[in-house]
Amino acid sequence: MGPVPLVARGLTPEAPVIRGYLTAPLPIPVLDQIHADFAEGSYARYGQPLVELFLHDEPRFYGQTAEQIRTALDGEGFTGDFLLVDEEAESTRAVWYIGTWDPEEEDGAEVVKHGDERVLWKLRAVTKDMPLKWINYDIANMSMEEELDMYPYDPRAPQEPLDYEMDYLNDRSQSAYVVAYPSEFEESTEPSDLAQFSPPQSIVYRLKDAVAKENGLVSRWTVGSDVDSRVTAPPGSKTFMQYYDVDSPLWAKLYEPLQH
Repeated sequence: MGPVPLVARGLTPEAPVIRGYLTAPLPIPVLDQIHADFAEGSYARYGQPLVELFLHDEPRFYGQTAEQIRTALDGEGFTGDFLLVDEEAESTRAVWYIGTWDPEEEDGAEVVKHGDERVLWKLRAVTKDMPLKWINYDIANMSMEEELDMYPYDPRAPQEPLDYEMDYLNDRSQSAYVVAYPSEFEESTEPSDLAQFSPPQSIVYRLKDAVAKENGLVSRWTVGSDVDSRVTAPPGSKTFMQYYDVDSPLWAKLYEPLQH
C-alpha cells in the first residue's frame, strides 16, 4: 500500500486553484513564505491540499488598488474571488481576500458609500487561513460579510488581519479516505464498537494498527462502504476514513507547491 491510500488507490480529486495577484515586486523568499503559509493552512503536508495557490506577478498591477484590479479582471472575463498580495505581506504574514462588488440590494448588507464609487468586498487575514476561508465562502458555510466585524461595511476603513489562530500542523481532525484490501483492515459487529455511531450501524471497519502506522494514519473504528467500481481493488476491499497521524515522520517533508 502506498504512503497515502487515497492517492495510491482511490479516485484522486484535483484541488481547486485560487489566484493571487501582486501589487508590488516582492523577493523570492517572501513569495516562498506566502506559499508555505498557504500550504500549511491547506493541509498540503498530507499530499492532498484542499486548495492550491497560483501567484500572478504582473507589473501592470503594481500600485493598483483592489478595485482597479477587480475591474480589470472582470473586463477579462474572470469574476471569481482572488487574493491580493501587497508590500505588507512580508511583515504581517497576511494578504487580502477580494470578493465581488456589493449588489446594492435594498435588503443587503449596510455599506458606506463614497460618492458614486462601487463598493468592493475585501477582507484582510493571515495567509494560512485563506484556504479555509475560500472553501467556507465557496460552499456558503459563511460569508465575508459575517466575518467582517464592521457595521456598516466601509471599503476604505483600515483592517487588522483576521486570524483563526489555528494550529494547522497539529490539527488532528483531518482524515483521508482509504481504499483498504481485505488483509489490511479489521471489521467489528461488537455492540461496544457500534454504540458510538448514529444512525446505528451493523458493522464498522478500521485499518490494522501496523498498516495504519505504515501509512501515517490512526486506526479507529468508522463506517465503511464498498469500493467505487472505477477503482481497481481485490474483492472484499472497503473504503472508509481514517485520521492522519500528525506525529508520523511521513508528514515531516515539506509540500512542494504548485509553483516555487
